[in-house]
Amino acid sequence: MKRSEHLQWAKDRAGEYLEKRDFTAAYSSFYSDMSKYEELKDNIALKLGITVMLNNPTVKSVRNFIEGFN
Repeated sequence: MKRSEHLQWAKDRAGEYLEKRDFTAAYSSFYSDMSKYEELKDNIALKLGITVMLNNPTVKSVRNFIEGFN
């Protein structure tokens, strides 16, 4: 799978949890999926995303965090 395909797959899976307003599962799914791809797993922004989760997350803030990855 190409990097771009893997990234979109991870975003889509996280989005399924966001639709259910399960912020923790959305972030955990995204983090886990990103960690499975060599070029993406050491992204520091991904690790810092926990700050989004600790600051009263909303669907918008978690979606913006996830969609911000390129």
